[in-house]
Amino acid sequence: MWTASSNTIINNRITTYSNLGDGFRLVSTSNANNISGNNVSINTLGYGIDITSGTSNIVSRNNFSILGSQSYGIYASTSASGNTFSDNVVELSGSGSGAELRASNNFTDNNITATGAGSYGMYVTADSNNNNITGGSIVSTQSYDYYFNSLSEYSNVNFTNTNFTAERKIFFGGTTPTWFNYNNETNGNIWLKTKASGSVNRTLVNWNNSVMQWNDSGTVTTTYNLTGLKQAKSTMSIILQEGYKQNPILQQQIQTVSCRLSQSSLITIPNLRLKKQTRR
Repeated sequence: MWTASSNTIINNRITTYSNLGDGFRLVSTSNANNISGNNVSINTLGYGIDITSGTSNIVSRNNFSILGSQSYGIYASTSASGNTFSDNVVELSGSGSGAELRASNNFTDNNITATGAGSYGMYVTADSNNNNITGGSIVSTQSYDYYFNSLSEYSNVNFTNTNFTAERKIFFGGTTPTWFNYNNETNGNIWLKTKASGSVNRTLVNWNNSVMQWNDSGTVTTTYNLTGLKQAKSTMSIILQEGYKQNPILQQQIQTVSCRLSQSSLITIPNLRLKKQTRR
């Protein structure tokens, strides 16, 4: 369905049965639309909603069921900024990503579940700047929950309280290390910022002003910036898991790094190296 400007599209059922079909497509003249309460089912090579260009659109309370390969739930291109996505549900059983945001948009309380092989929860590219992803849930059971592809080191993409209740898989792609900015509390000021190139699996253990603790595993050089702690003295604990193969069993060696935080509101731990080791 193509739409122009200032339309209200609510409570529809849209199904595509062939390739290259989108539920909604918004182009250069598509501004200030309200697209809410729709049920959209997409086959192969399609988008639940594709905002190619447009601003001030409200996309809320829609259910996007993405069935085929190379398909996407929510997509906003580099020419789509100032749009609001809220309270949408994306279920992706094929390959692709639940959401891909390129320009500056607001993304609040959306729930993404990707269960297909090679399907990502959130896909963030080099063009993504000043995106705020708050609340809801981002989960991929078969691949990466968060996939960063050639994102600039200076891009401002922030994730807040996006259901980090179990291990989450983060991929930092591109030749330049990328920052993953995360806050586990909607109303909190603590930000854990991670810069890396490669794959990191993360589990959050404690998130408060007294103790910050998370478990990371991977084979990459990682830099952490921790900001927003109110107390003068707190403890930060990082557990790094170094994997190595000892035929025929995969084993893991645990390394714990702890430090005492001083009056400074910023702490940087550079170049924590997690290398694969081979034992004979």
